[in-house]
Amino acid sequence: MSSLSMTGHIATAKQCFFPSCWRPNRWRIFHEEWLAAVERWQRRDEISLFEEVNLILTRSVVRWSGLPLDAKSPADLCLELSGMVENAGGVGPSTWLALWRRRRTERLVGSVVRRTRSGERALGENAPIR
Repeated sequence: MSSLSMTGHIATAKQCFFPSCWRPNRWRIFHEEWLAAVERWQRRDEISLFEEVNLILTRSVVRWSGLPLDAKSPADLCLELSGMVENAGGVGPSTWLALWRRRRTERLVGSVVRRTRSGERALGENAPIR
């Protein structure tokens, strides 16, 4: 359902959410990650644009959200996230793995949100988690 066809509190909340998430500094983060990637690409013979854009998006969201990676690298998180999307909606082992990854990622993010809200972990003043 489009936010244009919604009415009441849901429509107001949805309309307010998206502009606040993409303030200019969020686009700046994406732009910085893109430029850094272009510099890395220039030192390589070939790249997979699909994989590289996934990594740029992952790095951007991690920076924007303040999500701590702890021992996980951005590349590892990128593989996990893209695997969840690519293998969703099918049947069989690859779908089971995608569902397992999703549940694991949801637990990780849920844990970060709970620890942030309890005051146990600080993510920074610009982090969207409150």
